[in-house]
Amino acid sequence: MEIRLARRDEDKACNDFHNRIYGDNRTLEQWQWGYFLEAFQTDKIPFAVVEDKGKIVGTQAFIPIRLINKDGIFWTAKSEDTLVDPDYRGQKLFEKMYDLLFTYLDENDLHCIWGFTPATKSFIRLGFEIPGTISQLFMPFSNDAIIRAIRSQLPSPKSKPLSLLKRTSYKAATVAGRVVSCLKFSGIESKLKNKSNLDKINITITDTAPAQAGELCQAFIKKYGGITIYRDAAFIKWRLLDNPFIKSIIKTAHVDGELVGWIAYTHAPDGMGYVIDWIAAHKDDAIVHDTLLLLLKEAVTDMRQTGAVGLRFWKATTHPFDELASDIAKKSGFFHIKRGYTTVLYINENSDRKNQLSDYQNWFINRTFTQGCYG
Repeated sequence: MEIRLARRDEDKACNDFHNRIYGDNRTLEQWQWGYFLEAFQTDKIPFAVVEDKGKIVGTQAFIPIRLINKDGIFWTAKSEDTLVDPDYRGQKLFEKMYDLLFTYLDENDLHCIWGFTPATKSFIRLGFEIPGTISQLFMPFSNDAIIRAIRSQLPSPKSKPLSLLKRTSYKAATVAGRVVSCLKFSGIESKLKNKSNLDKINITITDTAPAQAGELCQAFIKKYGGITIYRDAAFIKWRLLDNPFIKSIIKTAHVDGELVGWIAYTHAPDGMGYVIDWIAAHKDDAIVHDTLLLLLKEAVTDMRQTGAVGLRFWKATTHPFDELASDIAKKSGFFHIKRGYTTVLYINENSDRKNQLSDYQNWFINRTFTQGCYG
């Protein structure tokens, strides 16, 4: 067996292996979108493969992603495509592929590796930390919304189905929850900090990446601190506008021509609505609060009209903005559900941002941190 980095002309073989093992139908365009990044050009893509007799039997990949903190913008790696053919398990192929990628980490100045998975034991053996678990905020629109939400978080389609008692209980809870959500959401504009902001904040739908996106992201870090993905116009174009899996609706908020926030959301193939990104920054706290409130109203209204069974987004850490956004959502009819994936984190010893990266509760994380299959 040979363990090495994949060549660019092996894209089809790598994707075919994924589809064979998972029974999936990911297209070659979708694979290329994830791994042939224009923003991170190196001679070899960070996609490790195990080849045996001309056949790929294992993969482990990085998606290079830029994060930002008070010291500036820096490259990190999102762990993806962790997969070993069942016939080859027990041979420590996962560890051997990561030996190769750890070298890639150092050679390309990647400050950390992060990802989300229910299977943490293998990562722990390699020195990864488990700094937290993602939960979520959820608003039901239909009577089976909670059941649909829970099913989508089960480890696999072969997981034990929900019992009749649980299905009945969840459906009853959803009916009651819908009543509460509707009552809270119906008066959402009454929650504005400043009623004049209703006319001051201009919200529009866009099919282009906001030119001021990078500046807003920098203003966000200056105001709230911590770490988050650096969402400049190029990132938004790649991640949201050019996404071959699904197209998100993007709505921006401006005050006197200044970009103060945006929200991106989508109605996914599973029937659920997802808030992919939700961010705002301005020197006036009332404008930030009211921008978030009005953007959330847009997402809820649109997803209801499209027939989504509910709307959900991540609640990940105690970052100040995450706390603010979550508080606004809960007061507007969302429920906090403590169910989600575990975070794995490996910090490069050579990074000059080790202390900041290890303060995981000060990361602002939402669905832009995922692979992008739902937006």
